[in-house]
Amino acid sequence: LYAQVSGPGLEPFSMEEELLRIAGFASLPPRKVTARLELLQCEAFIFKETKKPAIFPLKESLFALSSEEHTVGCGFVSKDFVEKNLLAYKVTTGYSPVTAQNTAAKLVGIQVRIFIPSMGIFKGMLCVKDILSGPPIQLNTSMMKVGPSQRRDRHSDAYLVVTKNG
Repeated sequence: LYAQVSGPGLEPFSMEEELLRIAGFASLPPRKVTARLELLQCEAFIFKETKKPAIFPLKESLFALSSEEHTVGCGFVSKDFVEKNLLAYKVTTGYSPVTAQNTAAKLVGIQVRIFIPSMGIFKGMLCVKDILSGPPIQLNTSMMKVGPSQRRDRHSDAYLVVTKNG
């Protein structure tokens, strides 16, 4: 890929500095950086009803790291959270809340890329389950592909992307 970082009408910026504000790329060996940059190029699922990509800006407080036990390498997302947040587009496009509930009830998991500068970049599956306490999205440490940004000026936004295959 090519990224224009300076030129007419463009305020110059450093791609390296920008990446370091997103995640801890500096801690990776050079050969891993290329592979991990591919995570930023994942193709998002497109909702048929709205023609919009399934990219959700979320608060980092909605995420927590979970232990490795009994997870088989996947993370978890609350069924209630899926229904009220990730499937909310159905309600706004003429679907009833009951349809969103039925879809959430049938959904087993979603394939995601998650970008949380304070925690890192994650790749994998989130299985839907009832989560009664704590944050609604629990990430397994094996899902982490790039560690957290070490920058004081790191980005504060978190994004969950449901991939095209998800």
